[in-house]
Amino acid sequence: MTRWGFALLLVVAGAPAWGAVPHNQPGLSLAGTFDVYVQAVQGADLEALFTTVTDREPFFFLTATGRLIDTLEGYREFHREWFAETGWEMPVEKVAVHESGDHGSVVAIFHYQGKASDGRTGHLDSYFTLLFERQEGLWKVVGDVCTPIARATSEAGSALRYTSEQAFFLCFTPIGVPVEWPLPPVKRGLDELMVWESF
Repeated sequence: MTRWGFALLLVVAGAPAWGAVPHNQPGLSLAGTFDVYVQAVQGADLEALFTTVTDREPFFFLTATGRLIDTLEGYREFHREWFAETGWEMPVEKVAVHESGDHGSVVAIFHYQGKASDGRTGHLDSYFTLLFERQEGLWKVVGDVCTPIARATSEAGSALRYTSEQAFFLCFTPIGVPVEWPLPPVKRGLDELMVWESF
């Protein structure tokens, strides 16, 4: 089945379309547990999310900004802070599910959109791979790796999106200066300054 054959899940944070977010439970398939995980994130439900996450160390989480969080408490705190924010949504597209014995993985793409304090919208498209292990009859996330695809920002009320390189260029190039296209690569440090840490 192609990735277009999978359902696109879209829920605005804090307002899950199905009412109460379900919890992980015995008998759920790997794909079913992934769906609970996604609904918990989209519903900003920390309790439901952690029914799908192991309670065993070691644990690792590589964020879409390249930051490594290597404890369960760090993973919980990351999501606690994120879920306290408002004005975001994150559609998710399931790409592949692989299961072998008591281990499995799910690859998906998220399309995050969040409002900044200046009214602009930040956009982040990223692959994320959840690594699972079957523990006491339940599939549990034991690792979470994000691989960013594209970042952009857009002005309030505009459909135009700007990459971090374009936004930097627009902010710091005087009007009337000739433009060479495509833009030269921007130093990594400047790119990281344009990215919200919560991504």
